[in-house]
Amino acid sequence: MEQALDLNAAQEVALEIDAQIRALPVRNASNARAIRRKYSRKLKQADPEFILNLARELLENYGQRWLACELIQSHRAAFQRIGEAELEEFGQGINSWGAVDTFARILAGPAWLNGQVSDELIHKWAHSEDRWWRRAALVSTVALNVRSHGGRGDVPRTLGVCRLLVGDRDDMVINA
Repeated sequence: MEQALDLNAAQEVALEIDAQIRALPVRNASNARAIRRKYSRKLKQADPEFILNLARELLENYGQRWLACELIQSHRAAFQRIGEAELEEFGQGINSWGAVDTFARILAGPAWLNGQVSDELIHKWAHSEDRWWRRAALVSTVALNVRSHGGRGDVPRTLGVCRLLVGDRDDMVINA
């Protein structure tokens, strides 16, 4: 019963967030991020599963991938719950440059950096038939190398993914 209440509450909060974003006089990243930050502060003590359910609602019912990813990333306990199954779930439907880069830069790469997912998962994406998963594999390497976000310049893992994709001729992979 508690899980049903938690899901209902997540649906209500997602509806609130979406309404606030739609009501913005100017819908841009800065204004949307202000709303996300407000909810991140408000939900700081929330159960990690609640945050993951909220993110699912925002993604599945409101198309708010960026907001969903940032909510998870901003909630330490929820982010720590991210593993291979969750990444593949939150990566479903990546179908554009922006969707992939949001997913890979905010969730997948940092989870990989923190050892929450294996190199094998990222390599599986690099071998995917789907151009967007291949791009996600490559963009995920950014987290390994951005010092301001905890990366230390992991040359072997970065080049490992690059080697897998060096012959890829898809523009979306080449541009990554």
